[in-house]
Amino acid sequence: MYRITSLLITLILISMTTVAQTAPKRIAFSKAGPDEKYKLYIKWLSDVNPGIEYVDLNGMSPADAVKELQSCQGLVVTGGADVYPALYGREKDATRCGPFDRKRDGVEISLLKAALEKKIPVFAICRGAQILNVLQGGSLIIDIASDYPTTVQHTLQSQEGARHDIQIEKKSMLYKLINTETCLVNSYHHQAVDKLAPVFIPMAKAKDGIIEAYTWQEPAGKSFLIAVQWHPERILKENNLSKRLAEVFLSEVMGYSN
Repeated sequence: MYRITSLLITLILISMTTVAQTAPKRIAFSKAGPDEKYKLYIKWLSDVNPGIEYVDLNGMSPADAVKELQSCQGLVVTGGADVYPALYGREKDATRCGPFDRKRDGVEISLLKAALEKKIPVFAICRGAQILNVLQGGSLIIDIASDYPTTVQHTLQSQEGARHDIQIEKKSMLYKLINTETCLVNSYHHQAVDKLAPVFIPMAKAKDGIIEAYTWQEPAGKSFLIAVQWHPERILKENNLSKRLAEVFLSEVMGYSN
């Protein structure tokens, strides 16, 4: 009887291990719907790897979103409304920007804290790159058109958005991905990183000096991290950067174990 019971337990454990090994990887999105433009985030990554499970956390409470994140191997913090300026000491300037989604601010801050603590791979896009910078002690330009002298067009009220070149740091991850120092990206933002948090280092800038991509200054022992100001999910199809960014992020997701 004892030998039969032991054998049964062993078979159950083997079965559980097999299921765990074959369960699909999961990526959480801070917002990936219901609007069509938000669904593009999932399409962008699923076009590269349809075998991953993609989870939209939009509308969840901070506690429920963090709980769902615990079973995920990646986090994408997506674009959207302006970050509330009180979070970086500029509440008096709230009338010069907006609209805001303060509930979403709270959810994304909670998600980022949990992801960084668990070293879950993170991809932060547009607003996502801005709120991540704020969380780590950085600040934002309230309104580029009013506060930053530039001839580069960073926003355009159209579905295609504006287009401009970025200058890529030659020692950066971005350069290693596409082996070029310049690249054309889309642009939909009226805010951007002002003071970059000390833990980060720029990977690319617009010609006017505005930071367009960043990552950890010292990545050892931290989450894999890419933060970009443009929208790779909407980028020109002939531009290889979008696909390469998806590939490197998905590779990190596949290699991550909770």
